[in-house]
Amino acid sequence: MAYSRNWRVILSTIYPLINRFQDFTTCMQAQGEVFTQWWETKLRKAKKCAMKKMTSDNWLKLELIQGVSDRMLQKKLLQEKTPTLKQLVSIAQQWQAADSAQAS
Repeated sequence: MAYSRNWRVILSTIYPLINRFQDFTTCMQAQGEVFTQWWETKLRKAKKCAMKKMTSDNWLKLELIQGVSDRMLQKKLLQEKTPTLKQLVSIAQQWQAADSAQAS
């Protein structure tokens, strides 16, 4: 039991919850993939990201990360360990301001 608890702590440090949410929501059935195989994978991913504990802020953070069109910004956002929604918005705003400054 302690091993399992330790593994969860390590996983959450190395692979933050927001990354696991991203992993879950982007898990789509591949062409030719058997439905049951894909669905079992999807459910495992749901369990890893504690879907039942999702808050509206969690969903908004996920949508922010998935919704930005700049893949470099998306990567930057995903590198944050335990960001708040406000922090992610701030990073995105700063990114856009820097991008705009370079363009002019």
